[in-house]
Amino acid sequence: MTLLESLRFGRIPAVLTVVVLAFALLGALGWVVAGQLLSLATKLPEYQQNLQAKITSVWKPLGRGLDRSSATVRELYEQLSSPPSRLNQAPSWME
Repeated sequence: MTLLESLRFGRIPAVLTVVVLAFALLGALGWVVAGQLLSLATKLPEYQQNLQAKITSVWKPLGRGLDRSSATVRELYEQLSSPPSRLNQAPSWME
């Protein structure tokens, strides 16, 4: 026997009460989240400069590392795709 049934609620009114309370809780949570998102949307222009500075500080070091990596991969590709020079060839006795 559940709590609501022990309070002389029938099974159907108990289920309906729980369902209504669950939807009320979800509605209240949605209301709070919507209010927070609306507040953020109205204050976003105030945060724009700060956000741009943070994004730049994250991308700048990452960009330098990616540039170096790209250059290294490009050099390796060029070395592997070009025909070997006479100096880099193994001696004929090693073939």
